[in-house]
Amino acid sequence: MKKTLATLNRLLPAVITLTIGAVTAMSNLSAAVFDISGGGIVSASNVTGKVVAVTSVPPCISFTGATTCANPLPSTGILVSPVDPIFALGATGTIKDIGTNFPIVGFKAVNLTVPGGPAIFDLLSIPAPTGFPACTLGTTSGSCSTGSFILTQLSPLVNVVAISFNTIEIAYTSSSATGFIPYQGLFTTQLSGLLPNGQPVSIANILAYEAAGGTISSTWSATESPRFVGGDGRMTGGGSIFTADGQRVTHGFEIHCDVADVPNRLEINWGGDRFHLDTLLGASCFTDPSIDSGHPAAPFNTFIGIGTGSFDGVPGATAFWTFTDAGEPGKKDLATIVIKDNLGNVVLTATGNLDSGNQQAHVDNK
Repeated sequence: MKKTLATLNRLLPAVITLTIGAVTAMSNLSAAVFDISGGGIVSASNVTGKVVAVTSVPPCISFTGATTCANPLPSTGILVSPVDPIFALGATGTIKDIGTNFPIVGFKAVNLTVPGGPAIFDLLSIPAPTGFPACTLGTTSGSCSTGSFILTQLSPLVNVVAISFNTIEIAYTSSSATGFIPYQGLFTTQLSGLLPNGQPVSIANILAYEAAGGTISSTWSATESPRFVGGDGRMTGGGSIFTADGQRVTHGFEIHCDVADVPNRLEINWGGDRFHLDTLLGASCFTDPSIDSGHPAAPFNTFIGIGTGSFDGVPGATAFWTFTDAGEPGKKDLATIVIKDNLGNVVLTATGNLDSGNQQAHVDNK
C-alpha cells in the first residue's frame, strides 16, 4: 500500500506490510456479527509508499502515494494473507489515507469468507503515547514521542530506528449504527542505513528531514485486535431470542467486566442442546451512546465476551456473545450469541432483541 505521511507533528515513513490482527466478533447488533474463534487475525501487504512529514499532530499518511492526504480520503488496495480463515485471501482489502480529521469512516475494509461482509474498520483516533520523553534534535538513544509516534534508536552504530503508533478503531459489518466491536492497533516500521538526503538514519536526522518536507519510504506492519479491556461493572439477567429458523434460545448469566471477578456464570439452552460457561476469557464493557439504558449509575451498557465451557457435557466448546442493556422492561435489550463445539463447528448462531427477559448492567458489587 502506498503512503505518504504528512506527519502532523513529526514524522513517519511508509511502505506497508500490514498485519491486521483483527477481531471479529459480535457487536451490539445483528448486522455486526462475526466469529472470533479463529483468532481474528488478518495480515495484509503491499509495496512502497511515501511519507511527508509536517511538524504538527495528528499525522497524515497517504497510502496512495500522494504528497498530501486528499479530502475525501481515497482508498487503495491491500493484499490479504489471513491467519483466520474468516478473512478472504488475496487482493480483498482496502485502506484509506490517514488524514488530519477523525473519525475516518471505512478506514479499512476486508472481505469475509462468510456472508455479511466485508468487515469495515473505522479509525477513531491515534492516541498520544504516554510515558516517553519528547523527541528532540538532541535525542540520541532510547525511545521518545513525537506526539503521535514512538521513535526508538535501536542501534546508533548501524543507523536503525524503529517507529510505531497506536490506533483506536471499531469494526463492524454493514453499519456501525447496527453494532460494532472496539479495536486497538499497532503500526510499526524500521528505518536503517541512510535517509534519502544521504544522512545516516537517526532520530534527530529523521526529525530534521521530515520537518524540512522530506519524504521517506519504508515497509510497515500492523497488528490489530479487539479491545477486551475489561472495566468495572457486571451484567446480570437473561431471556430468550430466536435463531434464523425460528428456534428459541434461552440464556441466563452473571458476568463481570473484570474476568478476575467471580462468579462468572452463563447458561444457554436451545432445542435439546446446552452450553455451560466454565471460564470467562475476555470481556469488553463500554457505553454505546446510541443505547439508552436508563441506568445513569451503570458504567456501561454493552458487554462483549468470549469464554470456554462445555457443549452438551463435552468440554472445549467456545462461546462469543454481545449483551446490551437498553432500559426497562428489556424488550430493546439485544443478545448476540455464537457457540462452537470442541472441534470448531458452529453449533449455534442467534441474535435479536429479547422476546422475554431482561439484561441489566450494574456497578460492580465488590
